[in-house]
Amino acid sequence: MTTRKTSRADSREEPIDGAKNGAELREILAAATLNGRISVGLTEDRRRAVCFHEAGHAVVHALGGGFVHHVAVAPTGAVEWTTAAGKSGPRSDLWGICVTSDSPAFGYIRSTQNGWEVVADRPGFVQRLRVTSQHERGMRREAWRQVRAYVCTTLAGSVAEQIATGRRVEWLDPDGIDDAAIADAHIWLLPPRERRVAFDQLFECTVATLRRPEIWAYVVRLAEALEQQGEIDETIDDFLPAASSIFPPVIAL
Repeated sequence: MTTRKTSRADSREEPIDGAKNGAELREILAAATLNGRISVGLTEDRRRAVCFHEAGHAVVHALGGGFVHHVAVAPTGAVEWTTAAGKSGPRSDLWGICVTSDSPAFGYIRSTQNGWEVVADRPGFVQRLRVTSQHERGMRREAWRQVRAYVCTTLAGSVAEQIATGRRVEWLDPDGIDDAAIADAHIWLLPPRERRVAFDQLFECTVATLRRPEIWAYVVRLAEALEQQGEIDETIDDFLPAASSIFPPVIAL
């Protein structure tokens, strides 16, 4: 999970919700741009928001039972920044990153050539479930839970950032649009009867979870440590909650 240097917010004509963020956006848009890429460096306020974004991903991923390898954020004032991004290798188009264990649908989710659309191979994923869990129904239930948990993980970055910056929390946030596309692709892997309501329910679950005081305390602690240190890897587990076998809940039909 990542925070891109340039998002769809960079080309919006109207300010995003919140006076502080609207002012920041106007400053960025006033800066020189080339082919839609922002040439201004990473501000302190933007960097702090990125720290909360990546912390949100990490905390919710751990709560869902996933493993978090490390989180990192570019230094204040940075214009260029390259960081390791797990299997995808070095990346230079990001301000922050949270490297986690693979999606339970690894190999069945892919980006299209234009990079803006994410699609799911549901027949292939379901066939894998049938082969690996044909003698154990509980294994299939756990696989669906892991998919739901990964949806929450992908949505958690933008949600945490919006909560931290005082913006109205909504899933169609410019800084989380890439994550929303990944979440939506995972929704397509769920049983058909759940897909119509799964996105809204999992988004609401993510928001409610991050607003829980005990969970938000983890986010704040990790975000503040990341803001100070710039990267956390070997001690990352010290900042994360214990896994919950019932998170997230099943989809209510």
